[in-house]
Amino acid sequence: MHAATNYVALTGAHVWPYTNWVTASTNIQDAVDAAVDGDWVLVSNGEYRTGGAVAPGHMLMNRVCVTNRITLASVFGREATVIVGAPDLFTGDLGSNAVRCVYLTNHAVLTGFTLSNGYTREEGGSYYDPNSQGGGLHGNDGVVISDCFVTCNHAGNWAGGLYVSSGGLYASRVRSNTSLMIGGVALIEGSTMALVEVVANVARISAGGIVCDNASIALDSTIVANTASNAGGGAIVDVDSVMQRCLIAQNRALAIGAVWAISNGTLFDCTIVSNITGGGALSFSSGAGGVASNCYVEYNRANIYGGAGALLNEAGTLLYCVVRSNFTEGTYGWGGGVWISGGGQVINSLITGNRTQSSAINARGGGVYMYAGGMVSNCTISGNIAVGSTYAGTGGGVAIENGGTVSHCFISGNEAWPSSSMLNPARGAGVYVVGGGAVNNCLITGNQAQYRPAYGGGMASPDNSALIANCTIVGNHARDEAGGVDGGQLRNSIVYDNSTYIPLNQNYRGGTYEYCCATPLPGGAGNISNAPLFMADYELAPGSPCIDSGTNAYVTWDTDLAGKPRIVNAIVDMGAYEALPEPAASLLVLCILACKSHIQQRAADEINA
Repeated sequence: MHAATNYVALTGAHVWPYTNWVTASTNIQDAVDAAVDGDWVLVSNGEYRTGGAVAPGHMLMNRVCVTNRITLASVFGREATVIVGAPDLFTGDLGSNAVRCVYLTNHAVLTGFTLSNGYTREEGGSYYDPNSQGGGLHGNDGVVISDCFVTCNHAGNWAGGLYVSSGGLYASRVRSNTSLMIGGVALIEGSTMALVEVVANVARISAGGIVCDNASIALDSTIVANTASNAGGGAIVDVDSVMQRCLIAQNRALAIGAVWAISNGTLFDCTIVSNITGGGALSFSSGAGGVASNCYVEYNRANIYGGAGALLNEAGTLLYCVVRSNFTEGTYGWGGGVWISGGGQVINSLITGNRTQSSAINARGGGVYMYAGGMVSNCTISGNIAVGSTYAGTGGGVAIENGGTVSHCFISGNEAWPSSSMLNPARGAGVYVVGGGAVNNCLITGNQAQYRPAYGGGMASPDNSALIANCTIVGNHARDEAGGVDGGQLRNSIVYDNSTYIPLNQNYRGGTYEYCCATPLPGGAGNISNAPLFMADYELAPGSPCIDSGTNAYVTWDTDLAGKPRIVNAIVDMGAYEALPEPAASLLVLCILACKSHIQQRAADEINA
């Protein structure tokens, strides 16, 4: 059966069934009511402020209510065709007599409109009450919304702009809407959003911009300048939902998260930049899983809790990410780049140029702060700073407190500064550990504990709780003592050629050593003080006294820092790299060095980008 077309124009004669422009309806609702499944309703330009209906089983009036499977389209586009809701006549705001702009269901299509000044019932009662959701639009059951501008709408509970359940929102703009929760867009129950701008929306509690919930997905969209008084200034990604190739920028949350990922919320190829939060521009909360892969997390600021770039609270994985130039300040200035608390992982990522500074306690972890668990592995951690102000900076690259592991990482060029009063010393420009933590198979070089007083240029563990195995700690500097290592329990490691300004304990101070290469010769089993004989990048040269000189008792990993087998010739080497015997070494070493050169060049390119 051929679909019919009904017409709407403010200058029409309003003669049912509105089948041409002369007899066109003067309000949209009457033309919609005259249509049947498969029909089109075409709307001419103008502002549509009259007409409306209540959806079956609901209480809220809608300026347009579509319950049949039709396409409702404008002729001259969204700039020229406006559907206008209304506040409650008695409150001038939300209320039982308010008018939403549009209600859609049953696979209906809406395209080419501006939806403005829509209101719902007041906040309170159930968050799931549809009468207080979607000030601009409430849609469900396969609906499609495209090429719309949704602005200046208000909802009592959820979704000031649009509430979309099992539907799609495409090529639209959502701006300056407000709600208790979810200022802009709620995507629920497998909904999809693509090529949408979500700008300057406000939530009085959480999710200023959007929520993706229950296997929903947001693609190629821009989430900018939204605000939440609590968490998720830009977005909340919940229950197996995904954001991909999205820009999340300049959003604000008083608590955590420009993006807050919960219960397997996942981000791919997203850029999270220039947001201001209490902590964690990208935040993962305790619960199942959650991954951010190949994301850029840059130039964000945290002013209360820390983790300006990312906050992993008992959950979450950063994989192939760049965490760069983020800044943490405030009461808990911990984790300029990343704060890991009680669990979470950072893998194959670049953490560079981040900064932390605290006003109430020592700043910890310019690059990464780990508390009570977590893992950082196969990462480059470089050029980060823990800044002393009223209190000192500790752990310019990484700070670990009460548990956590750093493995197979390049840790270089980080700094820790003392307090401005010189009463609190800087410690551990590369790595700082207190209360327990492990550092394995890492190269720690070129880090500096600056100014006075400062100790532990490479790393520091003032309570000797750090377990340091198969690390190469060379070329670091501290202002006062222990240019290389200050405290800790070192095994199978090389501590050499570190320096201090004052010629006292230049290489290391305190700690315990077994099967290590260090000078002067430390007490303990299997230690040596011979020069380690490095090649480029601190690989062991043929004939190095560190080859086959460690102990296998502390080795629980299969590969060295370069990815070579960790144990060759039955006994592990000292340091981060394992030497291979000739001639087997030749081809493998060339391949590995080529791969490593490529990885390091990529990291350098990211730093200089």
